[in-house]
This record gives sequence, C-alpha cells and structure tokens, in this order.
Amino acid sequence: MQGLHHQQQQLAGLLSVALAKDTSSSANPNKITNTTTVSEEDDSARLAAINSLHRTILYPPNSLLVSHSSNFLFQGFSQLLLDKSYSVRRCAAIAYGGLCAVLCPNPLTSNGRQNHHVINGGLVDRFIGWAFPLLRDVVVGDGNAELALEALREFLNAGDAVGIERYVLPILKSCQELLEDERTSLIDCISFWVY
Repeated sequence: MQGLHHQQQQLAGLLSVALAKDTSSSANPNKITNTTTVSEEDDSARLAAINSLHRTILYPPNSLLVSHSSNFLFQGFSQLLLDKSYSVRRCAAIAYGGLCAVLCPNPLTSNGRQNHHVINGGLVDRFIGWAFPLLRDVVVGDGNAELALEALREFLNAGDAVGIERYVLPILKSCQELLEDERTSLIDCISFWVY
C-alpha cells in the first residue's frame, strides 16, 4: 500500500497544479503585469496537469489507484468545472468523463469489492446528473452544453461497454432532446460528436 499512497500523492500534486490560481497580482498589487500573458502561461500549466491526470486515469494498470482516489479526483474536477477559463473547464470536463467511465461499475468483474462499486456508481450518477441538466437547459453562447457533450462523449468512448450500458439509452435520449430543441443548431450539435 506504500506505493498506492505515493501514487495518490502524485495525483494530488497534479490536481493542486490544475486548481492553482494566479496569485501574482494579489501578492504585489502595485506590480503591473500583462494579465493575458500570465493567464495563458498559468492556463498552460494547469491544462498540462489536467491532461496528465486524464492520461493517468485512463491507463488500465492504474484502475486500483483511480478507484481509491475517486473521491478527491471527483471533488477536484467539480471545482475545475466552475473555473473562469473555458479551456480549463473543457479539459476538466473531458477528464471528468474519462474518470467516470473508468469508475463505472462492471457487474461482471466485482471481485468482492462491492463497496467501491456502490461508491463509484454514485459518483457516475452524479456525473450524469451534472451533464443532463446542461443539455436540457441550454443557454446559447455559454458553452456549458458543449462541455457536457464532450464529457459524455469521453465517457462513452473510454467506458467499458458492460459498465456504461445502463447509461447509454438516457444519454441518447438527452442528445435527441437537444437535437429537437429549437434553440440549438443541428450543425452545432453534430460537430461535437464527430471528430
């Protein structure tokens, strides 16, 4: 378990970089800086950390690590989804979808770890509960429906077919409703599902 604890600390370190905020202006309010440059540099480090988390989550040998780290990863991604930067929110939404795909309980491989499956299944349900309202209550121009679509696409792409099976029909139904919504453009919706 020593190795697992060390790996969890590495995940926590990546998450803390991703959650980092620009403190240069608050540390010295008299210092004049180019905020666009600082923000872009800050975002690039944060995006790199989120991408590293995403790759770590999807790497199959890390499934035990991800399962044991799911609560703090879930909390971190929940915070990142509220970030001011759209690029950070987008990257976090995709990684969040990947996390939930990996956590999705597979009844064929329970191996007696029912508690983790119940907990992780609850986290997946919360993910679905986050995404569906964003598809239902579309506000044109805010980008939240796009974030939900990208997260759901990653969830479907990265998930085990048996594990995600119970979510597929509701996801398709939500997408159908989105396509039928007069406020959204068919072209915009389709472009998110096609690479």
